[in-house]
Amino acid sequence: MKSDNAGATLAGDGDGNRPPNGYKGKSSNGANKVSDRLEVTVAEIWTDLLQLEHLDRHGSFFELGGDSLLAVRLILRVRQALGVEVALSFLFAQPVFEDFVRELASVVTAALPPITPIEGKERLALSFAQQGLWFLAQLDQKQSQAYHVPFGLRLNGVLDE
Repeated sequence: MKSDNAGATLAGDGDGNRPPNGYKGKSSNGANKVSDRLEVTVAEIWTDLLQLEHLDRHGSFFELGGDSLLAVRLILRVRQALGVEVALSFLFAQPVFEDFVRELASVVTAALPPITPIEGKERLALSFAQQGLWFLAQLDQKQSQAYHVPFGLRLNGVLDE
């Protein structure tokens, strides 16, 4: 979708500092700058998905018109906007906007560091499952082959008559 004001938020500005139209959140006095920016970002997502003119901080996602399909879209948009992995159950556990943002703030600040490649060619330790498969392969070749399915099977007709 192409827009004349590319890069602008739903509120119409380009830097994401103003809340979306009709959002009745806490005033931004600079005390919770990160949280406020997070709250504004999430408020934009909620108002867009739920097609709301006014978002109440104490409103529940599902009481405001959300359903399971919109919940999936919300989680995907949160992942894209904030770059943090959040499970769908997170929204079901905190369906109220204020609670959702508060818990999301703790998830955002507790983000894991990125995975980096290791140097060198040293051998890495096997996982417990890998050790078990290696042990079976050493013990008996036929037992090891039980974990590999070399063919498919097609069933026709009625089963369990």
